[in-house]
Amino acid sequence: MSIKKKTISGLFWSFGQQFTMLGLNLVVSVILARLMGPDQFGLIGMVAIFIAVGEAVVGGGLGASVIRTEQPDELDYATTFLSNMVIGITLYGMLYLAAPFIAEFFHQPILTTILRVYMLTIIVYALGGVQITRLTKEMDFKKLSIALIPSEVISGALGIYLAFKGYGVWSLVWMNLIQAALYAALLWIISGWAPVLQFSRVRFKKHFTFGANILASTLLERIFQNIYTVFISRFYPAAQVGYYTRSYTFVMIPVNNFYEALTKVAFPAFSSIQNDTDKLLLACRKLMQQALFLLLPLMMMMILVAVPLFQWMLTDKWLPAVPYFRLLCVVGMVVAGNGYFQNVLMVKGRSDLLLKVVVLEKVIITIGICCIYPFGVKGLLYYQIASSFILFVVNGYVAGTLVNYPLIKQLRDVGPLFAITALSAIPAYLFSRYLDTHTVMTMACPIRIILVCLVYSIVYLTGFLLFGLPQISDFRALVLGGITKKMKPWTVPA
Repeated sequence: MSIKKKTISGLFWSFGQQFTMLGLNLVVSVILARLMGPDQFGLIGMVAIFIAVGEAVVGGGLGASVIRTEQPDELDYATTFLSNMVIGITLYGMLYLAAPFIAEFFHQPILTTILRVYMLTIIVYALGGVQITRLTKEMDFKKLSIALIPSEVISGALGIYLAFKGYGVWSLVWMNLIQAALYAALLWIISGWAPVLQFSRVRFKKHFTFGANILASTLLERIFQNIYTVFISRFYPAAQVGYYTRSYTFVMIPVNNFYEALTKVAFPAFSSIQNDTDKLLLACRKLMQQALFLLLPLMMMMILVAVPLFQWMLTDKWLPAVPYFRLLCVVGMVVAGNGYFQNVLMVKGRSDLLLKVVVLEKVIITIGICCIYPFGVKGLLYYQIASSFILFVVNGYVAGTLVNYPLIKQLRDVGPLFAITALSAIPAYLFSRYLDTHTVMTMACPIRIILVCLVYSIVYLTGFLLFGLPQISDFRALVLGGITKKMKPWTVPA
């Protein structure tokens, strides 16, 4: 199968999986939020950073190195599997011993037991990591979907049942642990692959040499994705942590689904054309613009309908989270773009440069947080927005030097997308204010949400048509055309 056909098939299954997951995650999150209080979500938010670090360490960058390898064999996979297992078990043991000290840091004694149970997911991740790597390398996202979706459905139903029965925070712990276990088990069954007990120091050194920088970069990314939660958890009540983490979760559900759907296809596809700079540049531009074309209006509509959305889906007890949610939506508009640029660095084999960029980013974030946190949660959120735009520029500049994509061209590509997104919000906002004056419409939250989103969508799409921008035609060619297998050939623009 040609790379274009593989990419089309990959996009179809990847987007299908991610949109299904988006719906499942949204439904489960809403039901759990209605059954549980902000403080219980705050407890899980306090340990989220350790799960994120565990996932990163278990992967260790070895999987990315294997995907980038042109023809990995069984010894590559077996070496990666054994390495992941040793790392996962070691990390779990360290966190098990550290749990009481972590609980004391957050002033929450219950976190000791929560950590010791929840962190078992790290070992489970290690069990299924190589199967994910193999299927991703083969761009067989159909099998990944078949394994992932049932595990999400079953674990989500279990979490809702436990929450309904009053298990509180343990509903979330067991839901996530069972999901990880089911996913790993289904991957073993569906992939048809089991590791052989072989280990090569030469292969490990080869993949670790490339993967070490990826690991360090990923670790920093995961830590700093949760660094705001850590600061809020340390200095503010659990309820405020819950408002922040739930808002962040609801924003990141669509952001991560869009990003993962494209990235899972982009990295192996980009790797296959890593030596053709023109094709790599075009593919990067197309995918990034399509992601922003779809993601930016979604974030803006979520900002516009935040109040009725929270009233309808989460009830009035979550309304204090609305200001956090709106500010985080702005963060969501730009945060995914950083990942596409970093994919270029990995594909070009510049994991060393990626690490330097990530370190610079984290220095900027750390200095800002230390200066801003006395101004409260909103102060941290405003800085999160500012730093997101700064990091977007930094990532774009560095990646652009490798594929002849100067920053000024990047801004010309994405500038109109941001401009139309912002300008389209004006008539939608005025329409929303008009509805505020009508009591009946104000009370009918679902109707108000639909009407405001409809007005925004019409204005947004009209803007692209009036200015003759290519994103709509690219969407038809890349996404819709891919589904119908009538994708137009990509040509390199002058």
